[in-house]
Amino acid sequence: MAVWINDFIKLNKYSRPGTKLKGKVKGILHFTANPGATAKNHVTYFGKSLIDLNERLPVKKRRYASAHIFVDRNEARCIIPLDEVAFAANDGTFRGVPELKPNANYLSISVEMCQEKDGSIHADTIKRTEDVFAELNKMFKWDPLKDIVRHYM
Repeated sequence: MAVWINDFIKLNKYSRPGTKLKGKVKGILHFTANPGATAKNHVTYFGKSLIDLNERLPVKKRRYASAHIFVDRNEARCIIPLDEVAFAANDGTFRGVPELKPNANYLSISVEMCQEKDGSIHADTIKRTEDVFAELNKMFKWDPLKDIVRHYM
């Protein structure tokens, strides 16, 4: 059984630029900032809604954002291929390990846990996220204690 579903969004400049990752990547863990949204909701948001919204905004107000994998209590969905950049970890302002500077977006695979409506993280989401990272650890030969970091905003 697959740990996640590949549900890639189309190439676009706001959430999936198609740029390849560089060097040895690490894993970044974060949680979504929109309680109640599912992994599938994030496919729609980053694959369509964010693009449509940005096209209506002045250039200086446009948002560039995404992550590779979204995990909820029922499923995990990979929206950006694991060899491409996601806009998940900011730029030089990333507060994490020094190895991911100056721009963690080019050196990391980002996994986001979906929040419940009350803002909590469901136990099934945590377990599924552990499964996702176990698979990523195998794929990238990560040391879980050194190569997985939490993303701080």
